[in-house]
Amino acid sequence: IPGAVTDTIPFPLPIIPSTKYQPIWKIYKAICMSDQRNLVIAIALSLAILLGFQFLVEAPQQERQDETLGKLTQEQAKQGSDGAITPAAPGAAADGKSTAGIVVPGAISTAATLAANRAAALKLSARVVIDSQRLGGSIALKGGRIDDLTMLDYKETIEEGSPAVTLLSPSRAPNPYFGEFGWVSENGPKVPDGETLWTANHKSLTPGRPLTLSWTNPDGVRFIQIIEIDDNFMLTVTQKVENNSAKPFSSHPYGRIVRTDTPTTLGFYILHEGPIGVFNDKLKEVDYDDLHEAPPNKTNSTGGWIGISDKYWLAALIPEQNTSYIGAFRHSRKNQQDKYQADFIVQAPQVVAPGATGKSVSRFFAGAKEVHLLDRYEKQLGIARFDLAVDFGWFYFLT
Repeated sequence: IPGAVTDTIPFPLPIIPSTKYQPIWKIYKAICMSDQRNLVIAIALSLAILLGFQFLVEAPQQERQDETLGKLTQEQAKQGSDGAITPAAPGAAADGKSTAGIVVPGAISTAATLAANRAAALKLSARVVIDSQRLGGSIALKGGRIDDLTMLDYKETIEEGSPAVTLLSPSRAPNPYFGEFGWVSENGPKVPDGETLWTANHKSLTPGRPLTLSWTNPDGVRFIQIIEIDDNFMLTVTQKVENNSAKPFSSHPYGRIVRTDTPTTLGFYILHEGPIGVFNDKLKEVDYDDLHEAPPNKTNSTGGWIGISDKYWLAALIPEQNTSYIGAFRHSRKNQQDKYQADFIVQAPQVVAPGATGKSVSRFFAGAKEVHLLDRYEKQLGIARFDLAVDFGWFYFLT
């Protein structure tokens, strides 16, 4: 009706087939007849933008996430039952197999159920006692894992008689956290793995008296780990291969730190807690949740170190500082538990001729982040930027 404005609607009207839509129709009509037409237009444009974002941005992002999930699935295929992943040697294919026939050793193949408590888990393997001034605990002969460490002069509470702080625990204890060294074979002969039962030359490891673990494979290749401990928090691990077979033996030494469950962190923006390392003289910090939807975070480096940091404590692997290696941070999920891993593997294969011996020396720090001690290790052992285990923030040059 010319001149009438009472029922004029400035937008095309849908046909309302049923009385059940009348409430929606009334709201729509009220909005269109009000002074809010600009608002309605803005809402329509917003919906268009959201739909466009979904199509142009989120859909491709989902495809990338699906691709990443596929990579994570491939990584998990290399896991042992306890979630530990043996790093593949350089040249291995994406599925964990190698064009050179690399043998990837597994982790401890035990049931997924946890022991009743930490003490029960410690009894599942024969052990060598660690008896030093500041560290106590033991090394498991099954797997040769450094998986039982307490810091004797740090207590859980200020109460008298409070127990010492526990840093590392075995794989079937609550919140497993351990360090381990091994080899990845390039030409097939069996190497030690999580099931290997090592032979020890002593019943205890003390400063000044190294512990020697040894095991010989069916081909006559003898593997040796010589473990030394100082008066503080540093262990030195010398890996030897005595080739008593008739063929050359080629392998890549590696080390790894495996942690189960996501620890409680402060979430304080100037304090990093989680995977950490120094590669090619540069600090790299990775949050736990950043690893959940990402493939292994790998870096090629010569010198430096890699590990996992807590507010006060650190577990870190320190390869030979003049050796090229690949450092990696990993996450996986097994048995409804998050698994985190920091590892390194030596890039160049170590080829040991028949009758010869190969050697690789690494270190394992497990203890408190005391600045003066980190500085001393950095200078005495030549560990690049070891003081950066402490988060000094943006004003490092002052703090």
